[in-house]
Amino acid sequence: MKIERKRLRYMGSLLALLLSISFQSFSQTNATITGTVRDNDGAVLSNVTVVAINEADTSVQKSAITNDLGVFQLELNTGARYRFRVSYVGFQTQVIGNYAVTAGQNRAVAVTMVPSAT
Repeated sequence: MKIERKRLRYMGSLLALLLSISFQSFSQTNATITGTVRDNDGAVLSNVTVVAINEADTSVQKSAITNDLGVFQLELNTGARYRFRVSYVGFQTQVIGNYAVTAGQNRAVAVTMVPSAT
């Protein structure tokens, strides 16, 4: 009976350890940033280049291209701040940002592009 209790305690501890490791493995370390790019008349713009730049280490960058609905999506590392550089032919490059990114975050960003001066 005494051996059985020790065995059950051991198995319970082992199960708790395995569950702890599993939860840590599945915890989110990325955040999803989704945005829509429009012109100043409100029309969506496709094929716009969006670059997320890590504020602390500008060599860390991720980019995306907007789809036919003007939507882009970026998976970014958490625990950092990012700015976004948005560029499209015929429009002024927009830089927006200083967005803090936290684990599991789903954030929406709206960008309005202004035509370049001719």
